[in-house]
Amino acid sequence: MPREGVRQRERDELAHVRRRHKPLLVVLNKLDTLRPDDRERMVADTAAKLGLSAESVVGAAFDPLPVLVDAPSGVGLVQAWLLDAVASAGRDPHGLRAFLEAGRGRAGRSGAPGAAG
Repeated sequence: MPREGVRQRERDELAHVRRRHKPLLVVLNKLDTLRPDDRERMVADTAAKLGLSAESVVGAAFDPLPVLVDAPSGVGLVQAWLLDAVASAGRDPHGLRAFLEAGRGRAGRSGAPGAAG
């Protein structure tokens, strides 16, 4: 989502997911480009504008600019949410867990898919 906030396209996509009654996590990537004080405000503002709980919107920096922050953030939280959503759907999360763990060995500064955080 751009700095100017939630666009109509994102609202339409959210409505589509809600109609399908699917688990939902909104991830705001690239929060490392915002000032630290603005990061939490952006997450809270997005949750309010979308009518979501605070737990349904998270901030992340999957591939952060090294001059702004030292390491990726939010990756571990998103991975944990994915594993929980798979298990909650009654499916075996083993394959997803193996994929995420394999990604940790390959992920360098790219933050994909298993970077720390």
